[in-house]
Amino acid sequence: MSTYVLVHGAWHGEWCWDKIIPLLQEAGHRVLTLDLPGHGKDKTAPSKVTLRTILTVYVVFWLMSLNRLFWWGIAWGESS
Repeated sequence: MSTYVLVHGAWHGEWCWDKIIPLLQEAGHRVLTLDLPGHGKDKTAPSKVTLRTILTVYVVFWLMSLNRLFWWGIAWGESS
């Protein structure tokens, strides 16, 4: 079993992985998703989002995994 952390891109939320999550879980994998600061259900004001707040979320999720970890993400593109 592997652990997958699915990270959305700019202007998205964890909802963008809704079709992928069941496929990975059916294959026996653990799946973690998150709303990055200022996105999805996260209540952080966009004006308060910094590289530090985003990296903190990544580190917390990395520490939550005790198994092999795969990160999947979507680019932020021209969002900044």
